[in-house]
Amino acid sequence: MLLTQFDSVSLFDARGRGLMIFDDKGVRPTAVDISDWPYFQRALREQRAMISEPVVSRISTERVVVLAHPMPANGGMAVGALRLRSRNLLADITGGQHDDGQGEVPLVLVLVLVTDPQGRILAHPNKEFIGAPLSAEPALATLAKRWREAGAPLEPAGLDFSDGDQAVALAGVAGPDWVVWQSTPRSAVLAPLAQARSETLRWALALTLVLSLALLAWLSLLLRPLSRLETRAERLFDASLDPQAGWPRAGGEIGRLERVLRHVGAERAQLEARNHRVIQRLESVMAAAPVGIAFTRNYRFELVSHEFCR
Repeated sequence: MLLTQFDSVSLFDARGRGLMIFDDKGVRPTAVDISDWPYFQRALREQRAMISEPVVSRISTERVVVLAHPMPANGGMAVGALRLRSRNLLADITGGQHDDGQGEVPLVLVLVLVTDPQGRILAHPNKEFIGAPLSAEPALATLAKRWREAGAPLEPAGLDFSDGDQAVALAGVAGPDWVVWQSTPRSAVLAPLAQARSETLRWALALTLVLSLALLAWLSLLLRPLSRLETRAERLFDASLDPQAGWPRAGGEIGRLERVLRHVGAERAQLEARNHRVIQRLESVMAAAPVGIAFTRNYRFELVSHEFCR
């Protein structure tokens, strides 16, 4: 599992003497001594993990970034190394831009790279730039000088260093104090705006056409509200319909008539609702009465209680 994150993992004792190394060749002893390595001394002194600047590995002689992690149980140190050239160190950050292995780099509008606090390049679409100073990248050469003159800020919230035809932003990475740079041509940044303007014009024309058709349909509906009003008025006292539903919308005299009929329908619905509540209460009283109760009309029973039936 460790080799999925590091190219090699080494164990050292508290004096910085190598014990063993684990890499793609397997596990084997190592005699490498890192006692004079500043990051080893600092990690051992502060008892916390430390990430180094790009250094030349004493094992592979390649430029690497290492993570030193103290092991309090035995006072030793575990060191994981990442080769900057042999793997795409920060593929997730650089958007997967990479060399194709033949020295050719795909053309990209957005340039993303990572540097250390001193401005040395740690990750770049072209691996030939790894380890070089930021000023070696033509797109950022002038901005590298501005960045140093500003005190080499490492602002996690991000800073705007745009200049000329390039829109440039940078943000610091807490912990290792790395800096992520992103450079984009202003023309590429403004291209979506021009495209959006063109699309807006097309949408405006389409919307105008749709609104015109909708207006014609609305005018057509305005000319036929009377028949709809007549159809709905015929079912004014239909209890299965919502009193507020099905009425045409119209102005003028037809609109006033529609509002009157709607009001009548609503009043009728409210009256029926009140009558229903009264009958429910009456039924409750009849059910609770100890004597039989019956209501008649024209010598026919209209409402009787259970006690009366018994």
